[in-house]
Amino acid sequence: MGWRGIHLDKVFHATEDPQGCSGRGLRHSNHGNFRIDATILEKSKAQTHLQEQRALYKMAWYLHFKHVAPAVASKTDRLFVVASSLGTKKKRATFHGAVDEVVAQVSPCASHRVAFWPAASDPCLQVVDYCVWAIQRKWEREDSGSYDLISDKISSEFDVWSIGTDHYY
Repeated sequence: MGWRGIHLDKVFHATEDPQGCSGRGLRHSNHGNFRIDATILEKSKAQTHLQEQRALYKMAWYLHFKHVAPAVASKTDRLFVVASSLGTKKKRATFHGAVDEVVAQVSPCASHRVAFWPAASDPCLQVVDYCVWAIQRKWEREDSGSYDLISDKISSEFDVWSIGTDHYY
């Protein structure tokens, strides 16, 4: 976008950007060499014992990495996982610990590191934000316009509770 003379006076954030800017961001990011693996959780279908935020977050990361880690890494690789930071320092520490435990449990790699960085500090996290936003719009609003822009990058979408019909809240 810099080469096209587009100047930024703020941080990208898919939910705050106008649709045109989000679409442009998705079209530009589509030129990169990357894959998208999405794990979908309809929170209201989470059983009571998973409604505590750390438990749900850890389960989501576990289900995601159980599938994705062996597909993208091998024993000889070093795995570096970066997630967007969120919430307070205490909350970040809790989530960081949960993600680190999951990666250690399911990663095929001999070594790994987990980092939580502000999305504004990493262009890859900004691309992830747009991709997640597009996938969320497809699943929650049946709006696939932005999703269609990245569909060729999507390697997998796993709806955890696709066969469940019970809602717990």
